Amino acid sequence: MILIFAKPMGRFIGPRAYGQIHRTKRLIFLGFGYDKTNLSRLKLDELSPPPSIFGSCLGFTPKEREELSRRVRIGIQLGQPENDALQFLRNNLSLAE
Repeated sequence: MILIFAKPMGRFIGPRAYGQIHRTKRLIFLGFGYDKTNLSRLKLDELSPPPSIFGSCLGFTPKEREELSRRVRIGIQLGQPENDALQFLRNNLSLAE
């Protein structure tokens, strides 16, 4: 698990975190605000091969979901805006994965 804090905690994510992100086959964002700064810190566009990316989006409008899909250029599968983190996991991911 890698945590990114809402409050300023520094300008980078450590090399260990990047190593984990670059080795993963699947990234799951739960309760993440998808702020442009936080997304740029993750350097998702540099992932090769790109992992499958999933994310909860509780309360997002259709326009916000569309904008997020454009920002995450390597692709993200979003849950339903009425689903909290637990509902997102239960509805979108298999325990066998």
